[in-house]
Amino acid sequence: MTPDAPGVSHRIFITRASFNGNLGGIAGADAKCQAVAEARGFGGLWRAFLSTTNVFARDRLPAIGRFVRVTGEVVANSREDMLDGSLIVPVLYDETGLEITPNRAWTGSAANGTVIAGNNCDDWTLGTTTTTPGLIGDATSASGQWINLQNSGCGGMQRLYCYEE
Repeated sequence: MTPDAPGVSHRIFITRASFNGNLGGIAGADAKCQAVAEARGFGGLWRAFLSTTNVFARDRLPAIGRFVRVTGEVVANSREDMLDGSLIVPVLYDETGLEITPNRAWTGSAANGTVIAGNNCDDWTLGTTTTTPGLIGDATSASGQWINLQNSGCGGMQRLYCYEE
């Protein structure tokens, strides 16, 4: 486990807005997170927690620091803690600090933050209902299901997990 870095925190939330699987690729998803954060007056650089064929969500997380809800509660003490299947508390809240329902988010990831081939809506460019699925997580879960709950059709509307870099 990576030691906690005192004073270094990365905020994380699930978006209030929902999107189909065509997020404009990972760059488009990052832009959506950045726009939501800026609209709330959050500073910093924001990214979406997503895996693609060649990029794992786990590798995009900051290596140092803890992750906290926008309401201040610690979700995990490190990147490793985010991915070990046991969060301190679930992500649960949107950018406004409110719990929303449904609270499912696109991830395209196994519970450890790596890609599961063929489960990312063609690298987040496919937004129609087809046989190509996208993996989603459950923001109410503190287990590995926060990342990997089930598949959803790419035409379905899901939210994004956004975190501060």
